[in-house]
Amino acid sequence: MARIRTVKPEFWTDEKVVECSIPARLLFIGLFNFANDMGCLERSPKRLKMQSSLRTRSIANH
Repeated sequence: MARIRTVKPEFWTDEKVVECSIPARLLFIGLFNFANDMGCLERSPKRLKMQSSLRTRSIANH
């Protein structure tokens, strides 16, 4: 079930996050809302694509 989650300011200055592309950062934030409390998501590329705000082919291939 989707949850209302907040992105902490530290996210934007985390060394691992800074190395990611902007679309990858936004994908993480988008999927963060759909992960359960254990951090798990349904393993379906189609569902992940629907749940992310970046619905492009290039993301489905990563």
